[in-house]
This record gives sequence, C-alpha cells and structure tokens, in this order.
Amino acid sequence: MASAATGDLPTAGPLASAAGAGVAADDSDVADLIVAHGSPRLPYSRLADWAGYADHVVAATASQETGDTPDEEDIAAGEGYIGRSVRLTVNKTFWSRTSADGWTPAPPTSFPLNVVGWQFTGETRTELVVEGAPRVEAGHTYLIPIAHEADGTWAPIAAQAILPYDRGVIGRGEAKGVVPGEETPAQLALQSKDETALAATLASARPDPLVAQYASLDPDARWEKVAAELAALDPTPEEDTADHGEDEINVDPWNGAEDNVEENPEDVGD
Repeated sequence: MASAATGDLPTAGPLASAAGAGVAADDSDVADLIVAHGSPRLPYSRLADWAGYADHVVAATASQETGDTPDEEDIAAGEGYIGRSVRLTVNKTFWSRTSADGWTPAPPTSFPLNVVGWQFTGETRTELVVEGAPRVEAGHTYLIPIAHEADGTWAPIAAQAILPYDRGVIGRGEAKGVVPGEETPAQLALQSKDETALAATLASARPDPLVAQYASLDPDARWEKVAAELAALDPTPEEDTADHGEDEINVDPWNGAEDNVEENPEDVGD
C-alpha cells in the first residue's frame, strides 16, 4: 500500500496526490511510494504558460541516475532523505521561444537535473514522487518545457509540466506521481498528436500579455513580476499563521526545495 503524505512543498518542486498515485501501464511493478503535494515554482498547466516561461520544449531521455549521500545527522538518526539526480539527453526540440530581442539560448544537448529521491528508515528506502508528475527515472523519455535559469542551468518550468513520452507517445512510460483523470489543459492539447502536429500546436501557443511584457527577465523573476501585478489586482486574504501540526522533513528535490510532509495516520504501521 502506498503511504500517503500531505503538506506544502516549496516552489521548486511539489510532490503528489496521496492515496491514488498514478502508475503508467508500462510500470506495473511499483514499490510503495510516499506522495505529497505542494505548489509548483512557475505556472505550467496551459500551453500559454509553456510559451510564457519556457525557452524550449524538448523530448529528453533520462540516464546516469545517482543517489546522494544522506546528511550525517540523518545517518546518525537512522532516518531521513536521500537526494537523487539524473542526466537528461535531448533527443528533439519541438519548440523554441522567440524573445523580444530575437535571442534565445540554444537548447542543451544534455543537462543534469536534481529530482526527488527516497526517504529512508534504517535500511529501508521508500520512493518519493511529485504530485501530478513522473518521478523521472533512467531509461524513460519525457516531453519537457525547459527554461534557462539565472544561474546558467536548465530546468523544467515545473515538475508537473513533465509529460511521459516513451516511444513518442504522450502519457506512455514512467508516471509514478501522475494522477489518472487529472491531465492538464496543456497535456490534453498535445496528447494523441504525432511529432508534426505536436510541433504545430506548440508553435500556435502564445504567452499571456502580462507575462510577455517581462520576457527579458529570467523565468523566476518574470513570474515574480507577474505575481506582484496579479496580487495588486486581487489581494490575498490574511495569512493563517496558526500551527496546524505539520511535521517538517528537509527534502531537496527539483533543484533545491525544503519540503514539509505530514504522514497519514491511517498508514502508520503498514
């Protein structure tokens, strides 16, 4: 039985829906998972978001999976988090952004990516997954809207924007955090399309005007400006600062996030 988890994960990479973590047809032998949820770092659900925040949309295959060494404190405690990284090799670029000044960084041939790893207790490791996102595992291919970051690295605009893409079919392949029936509008617009139709659909996408005016900024700074304007139009209700009992664990998935995960009491002892 997959253990469920709830709680807020930070902007750089949220973890996924609880009891019914999605499993693709190609992945029938899946071990227990810890699933959590949180907020993506950038908007991602519509093709307008892809056009507004990504520099390229690529098909890329994961390889060279590596597990990190846990912190000494976690080792001493006998429990904690193990990070993980993969290398993504770009097989095809389906779309590239045309910037206001006519310059867009060339797509990479490959790039490293920090992804969610495992939580361990003693000698037992349990996989973590991101809500609405594949786990990204070696040997599988994904369709990914990627952005060139301020520090020069490449990363998906959001973990949940990554789509399984084995053998050129959207939705086929590793999809351990994907929840069936909760496809984004972007996925629905692209699925069942061959390469030519997929590229044409991406080419027709346009960013929201509010996003487009900040196209010269890096994606995080772009979203910060957009979010500030949206907040000014629709002020957020006063924040609830009460302690609701979240148990914190330090997890660093998706390029540098600290995640709060609360275990589901019903799963204790499974």
